[in-house]
Amino acid sequence: MSQTDYIKALMEQSVRDREVANDLFASKKYMYCLFFHHLALEKMFKAAILNQGKQMMYVHDLIKLATVAQFPLDDLSLSELGRISDFNIEARYDDFKSEFYHQATEPFAKKWSDISSKYYHLLNQLIHDKP
Repeated sequence: MSQTDYIKALMEQSVRDREVANDLFASKKYMYCLFFHHLALEKMFKAAILNQGKQMMYVHDLIKLATVAQFPLDDLSLSELGRISDFNIEARYDDFKSEFYHQATEPFAKKWSDISSKYYHLLNQLIHDKP
């Protein structure tokens, strides 16, 4: 698979992950909705990294990925991306699930879905605006 094909595949997977996240939100499975938003952003960051001609990173930490992708980071984005990265762990492992399940209410999931969508669109623009 060529680099271009790999970037395209990651972006297509990201679109599908966002669709799943939206379906999970609609079915009130908020914890898993947030997990899939994390997956969508992770894949977009990885596509941005590859789009810059850099090597694939096999990490899930959005801040590490954002740094390598040269995504502009300020205090707010560091905080938000750090929190979204937590969803990867909290929705995946049983010892975190119980607490996160109760925290992941509809308003909480709506807030973080909106924040995730903001970063998704910024990354999409970053990838497409590459000279």
